[in-house]
Parts: sequence; structure tokens; C-alpha cells
Amino acid sequence: MSSDREPFIGPPDGEPVRGDTPVTPRVERYSVMLTATIEHFGGAPPSRHRVRDISPDGMRVDQARRLRAGATILVTVGDLTETAATVMWVRNDAAGLKFASPIQVDRARSRAAIAPCTPERRHRSR
Repeated sequence: MSSDREPFIGPPDGEPVRGDTPVTPRVERYSVMLTATIEHFGGAPPSRHRVRDISPDGMRVDQARRLRAGATILVTVGDLTETAATVMWVRNDAAGLKFASPIQVDRARSRAAIAPCTPERRHRSR
């Protein structure tokens, strides 16, 4: 079933939209299995999170107990490094992050390729 309606952002975790809940158009999200590193300001050590879904505007991560709504963070995922984001909500060990500026989702989904170590390379390094 197709629709000409734009997708919308509602409350997290499928809660019903109330009459006073603002509805904002949103771009398509992609379901992924990625790992992100989040750097916190203020000296806290970086933390690692599983990325559930991602879009050019933001992403949802698990293992979010240490994140606080309203916090500004730096996210590294795939080829994207130290991308500024704001924690928009935290609930049930998940968090919604909004990027400071739109990202290229393909860069986040890509991984740095490292050439395998061949016998020739092993001998050259000695």
C-alpha cells in the first residue's frame, strides 16, 4: 500500500500521538546493525553503542543508560568521524540522536577497509 503522505516523527517507542504532540515530517530511516562510538564532553570516557536505525538527520542507539537528553556529543560510525549530535530523548536503554547537520548515510554504513596481511607484507616488515 503506497501513500503520498510524508513520514512523520512522533513520540518514541510507538506511543500514540496526542492532540498536542507536534508532528514533524522526517526523511526515510534505514534499519542497520552498526556500532557507534560516542564521545562525551566533560571528561567522561567514550562509550560504544549499537545503532538500530539511521537517517541523514539522526539515529537511534541502544545501550544508552549513560546518555542524557539535551547533551551534545560527538559520534563516530563507519567513515563518519566526530560528527556533532544532540541527544533528543532517552527511554528504555535507547536514545534518539539528532545530527547537527545532515550526514551521508552511505558513509556511516561503510567500514574502513584494511588489506589482509600477505606473506610478502609480513617479510617486508621485518
